[in-house]
Amino acid sequence: MAGGRRGDSFDVKWANIRHHDVEAEVFERVHPEGSSIYERAKVSKSIAYIAKSCRARDLCVDVGCGTGFVTGFELPHYKMVVAADISKRMLDVAKRRLGGAKSLCLVVCDAEFLPFKRGVADLVSVSSLLHHLPRPFSYLKEVSRILKVDGFVYVTREPSYQRFRRFFDFLDRFVVQRFLRLVRFLRSRLENVDLNTRLDGLDYAAVDVHYPMGFHFAQLSRALGLLGFEVVSAYSYHWIYPDSNRGWLQTLLTKSNFLIERFPLSNKLGRYVSIIARKHVKDSCGA
Repeated sequence: MAGGRRGDSFDVKWANIRHHDVEAEVFERVHPEGSSIYERAKVSKSIAYIAKSCRARDLCVDVGCGTGFVTGFELPHYKMVVAADISKRMLDVAKRRLGGAKSLCLVVCDAEFLPFKRGVADLVSVSSLLHHLPRPFSYLKEVSRILKVDGFVYVTREPSYQRFRRFFDFLDRFVVQRFLRLVRFLRSRLENVDLNTRLDGLDYAAVDVHYPMGFHFAQLSRALGLLGFEVVSAYSYHWIYPDSNRGWLQTLLTKSNFLIERFPLSNKLGRYVSIIARKHVKDSCGA
């Protein structure tokens, strides 16, 4: 996949604002897999490792924070955590969710033009963001700009390269979901009957710019390497994600991801990409 933009940059960004303003209040219902027990375990472990490895823990910036899922794991470790998003309504939800934390700061901004000085952040986290950006690889330069030398970037929950998602997409749509619908029918349980009416205005086709092809962790690793980062870990993960916060059976299926990841080569065949990298040189514009 090329690093250039798809469609007009301005239109894509406005589409993201409109889409995520609508999605903010129902995000957890639309994407329950994003805060499942498996996802929480992966993020918690990664943030704990980064915090332990950081020279300083003064400032963390969670770009494209959404409702604050990753932000919540960062708050105990850093003196100040900036939750940044292009959607004010997403930040409103994040504030309700995390508002009691004294170290939290909320900023509405464009990910490609972060309002921070050069070399101030110890960690920049990027969760489920790159595939929404017109120029995802150019954005990584902005990450490098605001990071200190020896600072970390944490990229997670980005769609993996399509070829690796096809089997598990098939398994999810035609096996797991049909099985769950049958179980709900037999138990006479109807869930989320009003979901469609609450989601008028969403436009996934306009905002999931790079989702169809996705990213390969080797591709992102190379891009970070060219910016002076040393990649600490890079892999794909997450294979089965039913409505994982809505019942014991869904929870059991979600937990199966812990078993699947033990198999050889599983970390190359997952749905999502996760990368931890450390900046070892000054950015090209100088620090």
